Amino acid sequence: RLAGGLPVIEALIASQASEAQPSLLDASLQASADSEQSTRAGDSELQAALHLQQCLQVAQWCVEQRLHQAPAFGRHASRPAWAKLCAERAAGMQGRVEGASPFLWDLCAQAAPPSPPTTEGGQQRMYPASVAGGLHSKYPFHSLEEALASLFLSGATHTRAFHAKLAVMLYYLQDAGHAVGSAQAGSPAPELHVAFRHGFRVLPTELDQWRAALLLDCAAADGKADKLDLACSLLKGSSSPATPFKFAWVLSKGFQRHNAAAGMLRSGVGASCTELEQATRAMDIRLSCGLVTEAFLEARRHCQQAKVDRAEQHLKALLRHLLSWTAEHKVLDQVTELPMGHIEEAVVVDWMQERVRAKEAAPALLPLYHLQRGRTPEALACCPPSVLHPPSSSGATSVAIAQLLAASARLLPLPARKLLVEGARSSGDDTALPSMSTLRIWEGAAGVEDGQLSCVGTSDPLLLLAHPMAGVDSCGALSRGAASAKSETQGG
Repeated sequence: RLAGGLPVIEALIASQASEAQPSLLDASLQASADSEQSTRAGDSELQAALHLQQCLQVAQWCVEQRLHQAPAFGRHASRPAWAKLCAERAAGMQGRVEGASPFLWDLCAQAAPPSPPTTEGGQQRMYPASVAGGLHSKYPFHSLEEALASLFLSGATHTRAFHAKLAVMLYYLQDAGHAVGSAQAGSPAPELHVAFRHGFRVLPTELDQWRAALLLDCAAADGKADKLDLACSLLKGSSSPATPFKFAWVLSKGFQRHNAAAGMLRSGVGASCTELEQATRAMDIRLSCGLVTEAFLEARRHCQQAKVDRAEQHLKALLRHLLSWTAEHKVLDQVTELPMGHIEEAVVVDWMQERVRAKEAAPALLPLYHLQRGRTPEALACCPPSVLHPPSSSGATSVAIAQLLAASARLLPLPARKLLVEGARSSGDDTALPSMSTLRIWEGAAGVEDGQLSCVGTSDPLLLLAHPMAGVDSCGALSRGAASAKSETQGG
């Protein structure tokens, strides 16, 4: 009877049209749907009653808003024309973001049932059910009646599933361009989404995300800036940890709205995901805004909440991705300002060494990195002879790097020079650059975080440096440590 036309529905709800609140029966049915008992196999009759109740509730609202009197295809000339527009949106989204589908498909996937409903005899119900291959294959619907039957006469009936179906319903009504017609005489008609929110008690943040889904699908086909601006405005005020990460990724990757996408991430969008692919995409969004430090800190947070057996793998992949991006965009110097720990710096050092071995970077890359981190002994230790003593045919940059390293070595205090164990020296020139014999880094090198630097020389006592020390600079602490060790050696 429902598929026969909405006049039947008007007759059914005539006695309830004046009620502003749902009846006690509606409330009890919904409570039964949300209970654990409604999931049992023997509750087919209850599920059928809930399907009819939910369908009647939405149909009543449509009649009250006079949507049944609107043209079947709304602002579109025909269903083929509407279907062609939907195909253009799908192609546009695929062209902007590789592998991405329209947001309509995501909404339909949430609203579609896991399998076609059946009766006790194993036969399928007489009224239409959402297609197992995808509810989006039936979109656009031929009529309002088909939309109601396809959405609300099958599938799950709990509150979350009902809201997923409402999302598709709102998408359909707004896509058709329907306007409500229940305003009182002399007063302007409310917008469709406002009447929809009041009629079904949908949270404003949830409704804004449903509206943004249609706007982004439309913008994927026509690229109009006004739709993008409205979508960004809606998502800015409605973003939360429950918001799908796809919104932020499409804004950044598909429409180059990097700032809007980064704002969504700061609202917690995608923060609970532990998948490496999504973490890499979130890093790309932040890096597109130039937020290198924020991208690094969020990568560290992601690895901390990832599974133990995957944390190291994720850390290595994310840091290498960040380093590759900074090298590509000529901002590798920003890496020296990151608050890295010893595990993270080990990944950075390995990456730089691989780049040098592959001749994708100059041999002075790693020494300059240590030098900018304020660790001259380590810079001198890893410096190859070709960098310390460039040939005469070298360019001005190579000569400047050698002079910088020589000046840094001369500026070291005498106790710090003791960390550099001198090898065979042909002359007695104290200004010559010494060579590093032994240098081991323990649990975070000096200049990175609290740790220990242990260096053993052929004629020097063992120096143990804890860095940083409260109220004491590294050179002062090292000087006093060396002086104390020397006095103990002479006294003993």
